[in-house]
Amino acid sequence: HLTGGSGVFKTAVAALVQQFFGKGMDARHLPGSWSSTPNAIEALAFSAKDVIVVVDDFAPSGGSGAAGKLHQAADRVFRAQGNKAGRGRCAPDGSLRATREPRGLVLSTGEDVPRGASLRARFLTSEVAPGDVDRERLTAAQTSASAGDYVQVTASFVKWLAPRLETVRARLPGRIEELRQVFSREGRHRRVPGLAADLLYGVEVFAEFSRDGGLMDEAGAGALLERAQAAISEAVVAQEREHDAADPARRFLALLRSAVTSGSAYLTTADGAMPERPEAWGWQIASVESSRDGEKTRWIPQGVHVGWVDGRDAYLDIEAALKGAQSVGSATGDPISLLPATLAKRLKDAGLLASTDPDGRHIEVRRRLSGARRRVLHFSADTLMPQDDEALEAGTPPTPSSPVGAAPSPPSSPPRSELL
Repeated sequence: HLTGGSGVFKTAVAALVQQFFGKGMDARHLPGSWSSTPNAIEALAFSAKDVIVVVDDFAPSGGSGAAGKLHQAADRVFRAQGNKAGRGRCAPDGSLRATREPRGLVLSTGEDVPRGASLRARFLTSEVAPGDVDRERLTAAQTSASAGDYVQVTASFVKWLAPRLETVRARLPGRIEELRQVFSREGRHRRVPGLAADLLYGVEVFAEFSRDGGLMDEAGAGALLERAQAAISEAVVAQEREHDAADPARRFLALLRSAVTSGSAYLTTADGAMPERPEAWGWQIASVESSRDGEKTRWIPQGVHVGWVDGRDAYLDIEAALKGAQSVGSATGDPISLLPATLAKRLKDAGLLASTDPDGRHIEVRRRLSGARRRVLHFSADTLMPQDDEALEAGTPPTPSSPVGAAPSPPSSPPRSELL
């Protein structure tokens, strides 16, 4: 999925790929569009067997309802592509119809990225920024593609592959597993190394074709593979950032922070009083009164009460906290679709909790708060409300009191590889 703002030539780059399968399918004549119905895109992906099909211009607009429908369509298309499975359906008489699973490869473009952590693990995202695409090289490539040069390459490749197809297929499982290890890393979603391995294996086969056909020498083919691996590795690192941003546990914390800072939620001390730094925990100044002893500020809490702050610890009522987070998520059209118990498990699995109940049966700990024994989620206060931008991005505290198992910050991205 190529994503970026308007005018960065992402559609033009996608069209060059499409023109390997038809010289007339330039940027103005692409086969697929996100303005089509999901059924139409599904039928197109089924019909485009063994080829790439571009679905252009994923750009949610209008109200939250219209944007939500487009995100639902993307979920349906990408999930089917990632799972290699079609939707089952019945005929009017109740008999099963044949499923229409994607049989090629979807290349999508858009100004936004479809929602959902599990969905984003099913496709690789490549962001195209202004200046990434060399306009002179793009023009030269478009001229060559429109002249039919790209189609000739595909035809030659198919002719070369035909007598070798069974050999290429036979070595595919073992080689994919080897390449998966190149892109695997602890904490990385298991689907992402597979996506990267599939792509790099495709480049390896193409490099073999190029050597056999005399299009490249050994050194040129090796350089192509090095560039491809660097570019795919860069995409995988970027994918991790996309996945972390969509992870329900971290998204919950981000939404809750927004609720607290916007006045939709607040926290108190363990005994229900105003905490230190009340402005950081959802309190606002109601009035400033002058007296002989100086000015006296009166603070009042805002929104719904979601938890308690006790020194370096913070405790959340998961039901109330989820409600506060949902108030922000619903306003943006992207709420969290998890039950409180499921969310608690995700927070634990992400290493964001400071502790859990020693009994091993409960995620929530028992604490006396506001005069009563309660089951609450235990966070480091710095995890819940980080005090610097780096901690906020990583979702972990900036101090040595980081909870055990907290996820590290994503590794820095290597230099951007050439798109053309």
